[in-house]
This record gives sequence, C-alpha cells and structure tokens, in this order.
Amino acid sequence: TEEPAPDPAATERQRIREIDELAGLFDAETVSEAKYGENACSAREMVFRAAQKAAKQGGAFMAALNADAADSGAAEVGPSSSAGAEEGGDPDSPQALEARAKADVKAFIEMKEVR
Repeated sequence: TEEPAPDPAATERQRIREIDELAGLFDAETVSEAKYGENACSAREMVFRAAQKAAKQGGAFMAALNADAADSGAAEVGPSSSAGAEEGGDPDSPQALEARAKADVKAFIEMKEVR
C-alpha cells in the first residue's frame, strides 16, 4: 500500500497559510522573504530567522548603549550636593525632604519679614 505523493500545490498553499497566520508578528520584509524570497521557507524557519535577526540587533544595541554610557563620563559624576547628601544620606529620603522643606519655609518667612 503505497501512499500517494503529496500535492505540491496543496503543500505550497499550506506553507503560505502558516506564514500568514504569523505575519502580524513580523515586518513585511521578513514575511515577504519567507513567502517569495530567494530563500523562501516555512513559517517555523521564518520565526527562527527573525529571532536570529532580533538577537543580532539587540546585541548591537546593547554594545552601542554601553559604549555611549562609557563615553558620557556619567560613572565619574559624584552625588548631588542637595540636603542629605552631605551627611552621606539619601537626598530623597523623608528626612532630607523634610529638612529642605523646613529650610525653604524658614527662608520664605525671613524674606517676608525683610519686606
């Protein structure tokens, strides 16, 4: 009992249908290349190729980001000199915010008294 050979047209329609099911996840170029490109492929291969492309782009992005951070000199910038930082504390801590608020109120009252 020999099985009949698969219908090439049906096989191709199924390949295109599977790619179309995933087309919304990828750019038009990726989908078109998978369907009709020189290296046309299955939906599974399209996903694999797209993942490889994204990984390369992500690696390039991270390398550029790290280079930019190194070139910026941000690592050499010290802490701010706002209230709380002088004592080595967190300038955004509740205590530092309260100290700044009290100093601002005091300065405002003194300014009003001068006028």
